[in-house]
Amino acid sequence: MASLEAFRFPPELIAAWAEAVPSLNQLQQDAVNEFGVLAGEHLVVSAPTSSGKTLIGELAALKGVLERKRALFLLPMKALVNDKYAEFSRKYETFGLRTIRATGDINDDIPALIRGQYDVCLMTYEKCAALALAQPHILQEVGTVIVDEVQMIVDQSRGANLEFLLTLIRARRRFGSEPQLIALSAVIGDSNGLERWLNARLLRRDGRPVPLDEGTIRSDGSVHYLSAEDGSEKEEPYIEPIWSGKNSSQDWVIPLVKKLVDEGKSVIVFRSVRGATVGCATYLAQSLGLPPAQETIEALPTGDPSVSSAALRRALAGGVAFHNSDLDRDERLLLEEHFRDSDKSLRVMVATTTLAMGINTPAEAVIIVELVHPGPTPTRYTVAEYKNMVGRAGRLGYTAKGTSYVIAPDPRSKYDIWQYYVLGHPEDVESRLFAVGSDPRNLVLRTLAASEQLKQGKGMTADEIIAFIEDSFGAFQHRQSAPSWEWGTAQLETAVADLAHHELIEDDGAGRLALAPLGRLAGESGTDVVSIIRLVEALRFPFV
Repeated sequence: MASLEAFRFPPELIAAWAEAVPSLNQLQQDAVNEFGVLAGEHLVVSAPTSSGKTLIGELAALKGVLERKRALFLLPMKALVNDKYAEFSRKYETFGLRTIRATGDINDDIPALIRGQYDVCLMTYEKCAALALAQPHILQEVGTVIVDEVQMIVDQSRGANLEFLLTLIRARRRFGSEPQLIALSAVIGDSNGLERWLNARLLRRDGRPVPLDEGTIRSDGSVHYLSAEDGSEKEEPYIEPIWSGKNSSQDWVIPLVKKLVDEGKSVIVFRSVRGATVGCATYLAQSLGLPPAQETIEALPTGDPSVSSAALRRALAGGVAFHNSDLDRDERLLLEEHFRDSDKSLRVMVATTTLAMGINTPAEAVIIVELVHPGPTPTRYTVAEYKNMVGRAGRLGYTAKGTSYVIAPDPRSKYDIWQYYVLGHPEDVESRLFAVGSDPRNLVLRTLAASEQLKQGKGMTADEIIAFIEDSFGAFQHRQSAPSWEWGTAQLETAVADLAHHELIEDDGAGRLALAPLGRLAGESGTDVVSIIRLVEALRFPFV
């Protein structure tokens, strides 16, 4: 890391980074030498999983710390905050970095955050926005903000919240204090000007640093994959399904995992729900004949057990672990640590998709069993989510090549998976605030929904609603195609009057607007307001 010495990083910091990577890779060198990440430039970095994006954020944060500036590191989930907190605490212990966290849990370091007694604070998006609204000085005192997994701005359920947070950060420009913003993203489609909205430069690299053979397992056990070597499609016999008579995915998962483990590979199996992770780990532990993961069993916490502690111990006795939110934080951290350590006997992990969102758990092979989010209205995974999951296979510094497999039990699913996911490209970046259309009533409901989650139900004034919408990424996108577009008082007044008439919003009497229960349903779910109004009218006049 000789190139960092010119920026006067202390030897202790360079040594801490060198423990993980011997030198900066090309992406990191480009961020330093061409994109000014250490010169205070705003930056959006889009690159595949395992390409080293996180270190770019760390470089910016620590450069700021050395200049006596604080840094916020923002992540989408509590599990990621806790994982990064453990990593930072270990990595920077000898340097004396004061690292704190805030996720909404009882172990939060909120007093230290408010008093400014920290160097780096790790936070979830929602916690950061809520605190920034309640304690505006927090953003005023920050020199660097790193937003990890910024592609979440397209997420249907949380994209509006992340856009709300980014709008708050941008608003600091109007008050004369603008922290350096580093936004880190998995591979995306067209950015649609996200970097311009953030006044940043786009550093984009699509090539993986570790090659990946990406494919499907078909009903007869053959594999159809895209070769990383030459980009060609290949097919070959691979496993013998067990035909248990249960007509379930385990007919393929069991022989596939067994083959991969027999080849000495570490394996992550992704399932869409918590219960499936436990069931899958259980039948794998019973079927594979692996030795117990004894070191992991002995290292498990002995305090109050989580709801799944007993099931975890039984699975580990068969050499398999599962990773989901029913385990407590210490259990999850231990599993991640032991799975990373090639000297440990834990080589198979069954997990929900949380594990794909940046937690440092490299594997040589990834298996995806289903590609549909469960729920009242099941939705299929986006291509970006799929690419992030298969990106867990083949991590730089751990393996020379990765392999990924999606179980495709019938010709239709095989075709769909191959065309849509394997050959597909990640979705373009689109504002979720405007995803339900340009109806002003929809925008008011979505804005208030984001505000309620972040401001603990305090609502917004009319001026706050207008300022937010006109400064949002959605508004920016509208102005790209229609420069004269604006969202003003007249539209707000009309929308508010109609929403109040249909009892979707309420005025607290002090000029603050908040969602009524049905308005909250529409705002949080993205349901079009017309559908909700029809429901209200049907309930109001049931016999008409």
